[in-house]
Amino acid sequence: MHVPGGERGTALASNAAVRPIESRSVVEQVTTELRRSILSGDLAPGQEFALREIAGMLGTSFIPVREALRSLESEGLVVTRPGRSAIVTPLDLDDLHGIYRLRRQLEPEIAARAAALLSDAELDRLDHDAASFGDPDRGIDEIYEAHHRFHQGGVMMMEISFSAEAPFALNAFTLKL
Repeated sequence: MHVPGGERGTALASNAAVRPIESRSVVEQVTTELRRSILSGDLAPGQEFALREIAGMLGTSFIPVREALRSLESEGLVVTRPGRSAIVTPLDLDDLHGIYRLRRQLEPEIAARAAALLSDAELDRLDHDAASFGDPDRGIDEIYEAHHRFHQGGVMMMEISFSAEAPFALNAFTLKL
């Protein structure tokens, strides 16, 4: 297929309506869906469920569910129990207070330093993305996905910016020693 003024396939690659297909295993798909369900509150903290029950809801065997739960357990999102059941990790109020106290101290400084390294265009894109979270026509899944992309995009930009600055920062640090 010839695309005037561009290389073969360029028109499709730049079209936002068509996204590349992700090749993911069943275990990865189950892990992603269970993580989304837990983080969105569809599976509530303290909720117990059987592996076969979740497998039935997802239309898969219990083996990928078991593997996904192992991964989610390592992330602290679930606790597996003997007898092929699991529970969504209960929230402890004291732990939550401690986590958010720490985040309130660290994140403003980290964000300010990262923002200083981003271009105006990158900052404008992040600002536009953040403003779109309040769109009343969006469903919770769309908001969650947009929020996730916002933070992933910001993290990627910060990693690139920090990577570019790292040699200079290291040199400045070692000169102070």
